[in-house]
Amino acid sequence: MYIVFVAIDYYSIILLKKEHAERYKKLLWVTAKLKGEVFWMEKNMHTIENIMSTSYGLFEKISKNTSSETWANDSLIIAKDIHEIKKEYYLVVRGIKEALEDNLNDNGIYFEEIIKILQISMIREISSYKKNISLSFSIERNFFTSKHYFLMSILRNLIINSIESITDDRKHYINVIHYTDEGNHIFKVKDDGLGIKSENLNYIFSPGYSTKINYETGEINRGLGLSLVKDIITDELQGSIDVTSLEGIGTTFLIYIPKNILEES
Repeated sequence: MYIVFVAIDYYSIILLKKEHAERYKKLLWVTAKLKGEVFWMEKNMHTIENIMSTSYGLFEKISKNTSSETWANDSLIIAKDIHEIKKEYYLVVRGIKEALEDNLNDNGIYFEEIIKILQISMIREISSYKKNISLSFSIERNFFTSKHYFLMSILRNLIINSIESITDDRKHYINVIHYTDEGNHIFKVKDDGLGIKSENLNYIFSPGYSTKINYETGEINRGLGLSLVKDIITDELQGSIDVTSLEGIGTTFLIYIPKNILEES
């Protein structure tokens, strides 16, 4: 009987290794295809920056009522450049969708695995920023989800948002806490960063809103898309997100996602 159990364990290990090998091959294939799409995205970054500068310049001219003879031409340049980028990005999005649909048709993963991946990648992110931040995760219970890409994107964006809110060399923290109530999975992302001004709290989920804009040049730093985060939570996962913040104290995001949606196989 002991030999039978050993054989079963050995066979299970072989199957697990085979599954990991298949996942790795799929990941390599997807990575190779995505790198081609990234080339086109990088190619357009310079053009996008020029559009932002031109747009902000036009805004300045209109607000100050100067150089009105250039307004029409600036508007045409902006419209033409945006149209060209839209065409190329349509092809990029189509390529990315094809890569993901063809090669990542897995059934999902356990929440603990999502957290392990996040922890590794976010610690690396904190290190790249050279910031003194303690990142912790607390999980009430493990569960299997087919919505792992959405959940990973939500938590990653909120954690990076917290990282970017910390601007000094003091020791800080970011806590990611998971718990449940009768019908929901609840996720809390809490930091002790700069916080958000009270007058801005009503706008942080608005499309295009950013607190990271240089008003001298019109340049907007890397945005994390809180409007997109909210859209994923409300539209794709039928949940809700709320934020509380005190300037100079920190920010807490609270997310509710129905169990029957997140645990749907």
